[in-house]
Amino acid sequence: VHKNIRKLTLYAQADYETKPQKQITRNRLVGLYPLTQGITEYAALVNDFSEDGITSLENAVTFSMNNYNLSLTGRADEQKEFFIGISIQTSLGKIPGENTWISSGRPLAHSGALVVRPFIDRNYNSQLDAEDEMLSDVEINVGKQQIKTNKKYYAIATQLPTGLPVEVQMDQEVRDDIYLQNKQLDPSLIAPAYRVVPRPGRITKVDFPVFETSMLDGIVNVPEGIDPEDLRVDLINTEGQVIGSTRTAFDGYYLLEGILPGAYRVRIAMDSLNSRQLKQSEAPERLLDKADIYTQDIRLKKQ
Repeated sequence: VHKNIRKLTLYAQADYETKPQKQITRNRLVGLYPLTQGITEYAALVNDFSEDGITSLENAVTFSMNNYNLSLTGRADEQKEFFIGISIQTSLGKIPGENTWISSGRPLAHSGALVVRPFIDRNYNSQLDAEDEMLSDVEINVGKQQIKTNKKYYAIATQLPTGLPVEVQMDQEVRDDIYLQNKQLDPSLIAPAYRVVPRPGRITKVDFPVFETSMLDGIVNVPEGIDPEDLRVDLINTEGQVIGSTRTAFDGYYLLEGILPGAYRVRIAMDSLNSRQLKQSEAPERLLDKADIYTQDIRLKKQ
């Protein structure tokens, strides 16, 4: 049985035998208390009711590191026998497809673990290739954990619930930091979000692409006397799908962001045109062949 009293956790345990006779052979009262973040105090009072039964006091202070736990342990009993020792605990796991092992101060066997490797995907194929750029010192959100990549470009998340999907993503603030730290990158970045189901005792590797994207801006020109504000501007791909939209400012300015390389058309939405009795000529196709800032003005006429 156990009970939590604020930060203190108390455990009570009794060992009971049915043969050769029914009796309680041992009981144990344990207290766990976090002294600071990463340092835990353990104390236990043990009563042994066997033939040579004795009462002993055990104590341990555990320092939780990322890759291992270091414990300073001690034990004393009523027969004036003493023990002092040091123990190191770690769990090891091999990254799939890599000749690399990870270590954790917490058990890996019964929980899930993800190894996330973020990189700038230069050829936009969502695969890690030789020309792609690895990202170091980048924080990745894995479920509720925020993990920073190590020197080998891995963000390692352990102790994940198994059988339930967790989301792997990079927030906008982190992507902005990557751009500010690397002047070679173009104005904006996008990163997908993945849902991964961890398995017990298994390490799952996720290559996490980050894409450089383009911006497209311009002015929507309208006939005199017509308000150019709040017109909806759509970005259309070669399959005729609307993949992005924005609204014009008071002077007709628009800005479309987060565009991957490809061929697109820019059109004013039909409801915006009809509401102001305007029409647009067939929009020319525009090729955005690399991550950059592009400009395309639009001229509308009266219906």
